[in-house]
Amino acid sequence: MIMKTASFFIFCLFIFNSVLAQVGPEFLWMEENPGLAREKYQLYKDAMIMEDYKAAVDPLNWLLENNPELNKAIYIEGVTIYTQLEKKETDKLLKEHYQNKILDLYETRIKYYKEEADVLRRMGRVAYNFWVKRDDPEKWDKIYKLYSRILTLNKANTPRYQMKILMQASVNNFKKGEISQDEVFKEYGEITEVIESGLAESSETSKEKWEELEEEITSLLLHVVEDKCRFVNEHWKEIIEAQPERLNISKMAVLLLNKGNCDDNSLYLNALENLFLSEQKLKWAELISREYLKEKNYKNALVWKQKAMMAEDLSDSKKLELLFDQAKIHNQEGDKYKARELSLEALKISEQSGSSALRKNIYSFIGDLYMGSGEECYDNSSKVQSRLCYIKAYEMYALAGNSTKMDEASQQFPHINDIFSEGRKERDIIQIDCWIGGTVELKKRP
Repeated sequence: MIMKTASFFIFCLFIFNSVLAQVGPEFLWMEENPGLAREKYQLYKDAMIMEDYKAAVDPLNWLLENNPELNKAIYIEGVTIYTQLEKKETDKLLKEHYQNKILDLYETRIKYYKEEADVLRRMGRVAYNFWVKRDDPEKWDKIYKLYSRILTLNKANTPRYQMKILMQASVNNFKKGEISQDEVFKEYGEITEVIESGLAESSETSKEKWEELEEEITSLLLHVVEDKCRFVNEHWKEIIEAQPERLNISKMAVLLLNKGNCDDNSLYLNALENLFLSEQKLKWAELISREYLKEKNYKNALVWKQKAMMAEDLSDSKKLELLFDQAKIHNQEGDKYKARELSLEALKISEQSGSSALRKNIYSFIGDLYMGSGEECYDNSSKVQSRLCYIKAYEMYALAGNSTKMDEASQQFPHINDIFSEGRKERDIIQIDCWIGGTVELKKRP
């Protein structure tokens, strides 16, 4: 029992010394009745030591009313007293009463002892949790004003979670029509400045936390941005172009520009390239390639399909799809030979890991290449030679199990009269003279 009492005394002494370190030694006792003030001070101090916080309330409040400039200690310790009471209270109204007293103590301390930046930051630790749960139509206005003031006064010393609260309050007040979009952007801009400073000076551990905050506040901003294309160009263009390491900005820009259906995609491509440069993920390279395909810029679309083949998250099945994608782009360029070459490469790999559906699609695609080669394979000297490409297409469609296209191809086979007139017969093995090359077994039109 003696050991417990001694330990508790040491603990109280430690707390008392910590408070003195904040408040300083000077106590300004009231002139009219300093003895009574000393008595009240001792009463609430004794009650605190005994953890009888309810007994501490009356003498504390007497000092707050009659000797408000006694010392900062009465405000610091007053917060401690009411915090202990608030934690244990179950009655809703009384709990709110204690919460209001805590907030009043912070505000009154500022009135007499200034230090607004520091005190408001401390007030910000509890104010949000007190207000947000209340059925009060003005709560978001109160939250917005307090945390905006905290940021204005503290700048880089503002805790990250308090900046997130400010952004949430800004968005909620905008939705209620209390503040304009420009005011939300202003708060966002000020928070972003702090984040940039934090990122520049951060360690690896804190950098992750700053990036997480950046992503959170930008996600909140999405609820307010109307002209997404304009916003990205006005607020993030310089960052995207000059600071490719700011991945959260590039990610959010990609999201906004996608949703905005912007005409100019240069900034979108720039942001995607930043992401691929850092993360080398398949999805970024594929999105870039898709954008170039929209513009019919086949050269760059192929470049990015090839870069996608080096992505760190590339699977065997995806590699097959990428090869097939490149084949289709080469076909769009008019290079059927290269399109077939890549298709055959994909088929070779797919023997081990490819799906049967993908293999069928590739065979049908090669069949389409041959079906579309009538003009290139036309031979004035031989009607039979001119139609061998269709027989070759038929063979590919057969491998794909595509009966509809097999029928279409067979309707283009050489006519039996043309086969006889050229001195040939069915099942002859004939060399194909055009780009297709190889041989084919001669078949007649049904």
